[in-house]
Amino acid sequence: MPVINNFEVNVRNSAELVEFLHSVRLPENYVLVSLDVVSLFTNVPNMPKDNLIELVKMCFDTSYFTFQNDYYIQLDGSAMGNPASPSLANLMMNHVLRKVRFKALHMNDNGVNKIKTQGNRFRFPFVKGLSHGTSSSFRFTDWRPAFYNIRTIGDIYSKLKDITPLGQASELVYKIPCSCGKSYVGQTRQYLSKRLHQHRYSCEEKFRSKEDRTALANHHFLTGHNFDFDGVKIVDREGNWFKRNISEMVHICLSDTVNWRTNTDRLSKVYIGLIEKYEGNRNSA
Repeated sequence: MPVINNFEVNVRNSAELVEFLHSVRLPENYVLVSLDVVSLFTNVPNMPKDNLIELVKMCFDTSYFTFQNDYYIQLDGSAMGNPASPSLANLMMNHVLRKVRFKALHMNDNGVNKIKTQGNRFRFPFVKGLSHGTSSSFRFTDWRPAFYNIRTIGDIYSKLKDITPLGQASELVYKIPCSCGKSYVGQTRQYLSKRLHQHRYSCEEKFRSKEDRTALANHHFLTGHNFDFDGVKIVDREGNWFKRNISEMVHICLSDTVNWRTNTDRLSKVYIGLIEKYEGNRNSA
């Protein structure tokens, strides 16, 4: 359900709800409540046909793209890459074909000139100085290695799309440096600018006595150190919430952070040992 997942008020699991509640600041005399909808599906009203048509028009009339920081809109037809375009094209083709009085299909290429026996093949990345020797090792077997270049077209032409501004990036793991040399590592599915605003807000003096502070705010109030929010770095991008949490814990282990020790409790001790070994080798290199 990609559309529902983009709703600002939608949370996918309890962990995201906790993250959201930590950022909520209730004004005085406000009460936080939880409401349940009874029989939601059976109470959704039927949509009038005119409203549905208006929604479809809106999807295509408001579809735009950016190039070199300028915004463009396609005036005719449906846009390539628009998720709704294939469905609209299928509806159009079905409508046209139903109006055709006679339909027939002719195939003029139904002969097979030569049939080759398909061997057992497997693919390996090409490594200079290694792949040729590996290939010769399979010369007298039924297996045939196929090598491919590690570099792809995407690596060569990597800037075909405009770079997303740092503040508008989402679903990522980030690192905020502190004036003491340490850093804070976090993850969010929100726009990075919104998450940084929440961190700045949590460091305001009025929250000094707040008990359930984040590790970032706690370090700020206990030490008086300041975080360089403008120096934030994206250390990983991951759309999957579970994988993003794993990445966050790994980067906490790899960095000198102010995070709570409990932030890595869910990371397997096996991985912690491997990470510490990797970190030791990296520091000695």
